Amino acid sequence: SAAMADLDGDGLLDIYVANYLEFDADQTKQCFSPAGQRDYCGPKAYPPVVNSLYRNLGNGRFADVSEYSGIRAHAGHSLGVTIVDMNGDQRPDIYVANDGMANELWINQGEFQFRNEALLAGVAVNADGMPEAGMGVDAADCDGNGDDDIVLSHLNNEHNTLYMQQGGAFRDETLVRGMSAASWQYTGFGIAFLDYDLDGWLDIAYVNGLVTFLDERERDGPFPLGQPNQLMRNLGECQLAEVSDQVPALQVAETSRGLAVGDLNNDGAPDLLIANAGGPARVLINQALDHHHWLGLQLFDHHGRSALGARATVQVPDGRELVRRVRRDGSYASANDPRVLFGLSDWAGPVDLRVRWADGSESSFDGLEVDRYHRLSQSQAAE
Repeated sequence: SAAMADLDGDGLLDIYVANYLEFDADQTKQCFSPAGQRDYCGPKAYPPVVNSLYRNLGNGRFADVSEYSGIRAHAGHSLGVTIVDMNGDQRPDIYVANDGMANELWINQGEFQFRNEALLAGVAVNADGMPEAGMGVDAADCDGNGDDDIVLSHLNNEHNTLYMQQGGAFRDETLVRGMSAASWQYTGFGIAFLDYDLDGWLDIAYVNGLVTFLDERERDGPFPLGQPNQLMRNLGECQLAEVSDQVPALQVAETSRGLAVGDLNNDGAPDLLIANAGGPARVLINQALDHHHWLGLQLFDHHGRSALGARATVQVPDGRELVRRVRRDGSYASANDPRVLFGLSDWAGPVDLRVRWADGSESSFDGLEVDRYHRLSQSQAAE
């Protein structure tokens, strides 16, 4: 996976690449299931590798600053990455999901210097102090307190993990939020926050597919890896309930890997694009509008590019502030629609909007009509 963000505030997008392991095709290994059958190898069969960070020099040129930045101090089996300001200092930080190893949270110190503070922040391991098989990752404000929370997908017999943030500190609240039992038997990859029912609370979708043979599924075929995908509805303040059985399209057992979210038909509701291993991609069009209102935004920086890293805030009638950010990253080996969607439930607007741009400046746009997209630029706000 890879992620892009302006890490040093120069207006140019830098690139972080999550690498998995050291593999040599001339020295492949044979691995077996507990029953002695030939199987895929797990990550521990190969050495971990360091990730890569490239600084954008402009004019299509990049410099490898992996060593200088400090990230080469840690090697991992990395699969997912998202870049978001985790501590509110207006510098983008880097969160990395590692497979079978402690996760990484690289806090931006400025001038392309980063320090891994995952253990200190509470997002390196689970509540039991154990590393898990981190596959996909996403970050967003699930409980409505203005801070970005983190969700990760994991291997079967490891529940997906939900870290809730309060002012820069995180706690594993997977069990109390209702996410543990639903994901226990599945191997998740792509994962994403999205407000599928436009009620103003971010839900969670994730796609599944086994990576190794399960002896108890031998009757399902010579190598059955397919599993159904899942949807967790946010009942409010990040209390989750599985509603997968209400979405027949998710019940098809496939070996799903990538998950991207975007409004493909521009009706204000987020749709899903699923990439499957050994099978066709799936496009799932959202039908759960329920006549709820919405606000869509296309935000552009001074250069006319998608304003990655900008944070948009609206206040709804019940007093809550909805915070969404412009992003493409997250999930697993996927890129999302950078447009921002606010689900407004029954509120018909108009809406007053605040935007904090990636450079720290702020703009206000008042009286926006609902149920449509607005193209707003940082330059327009400065006029």
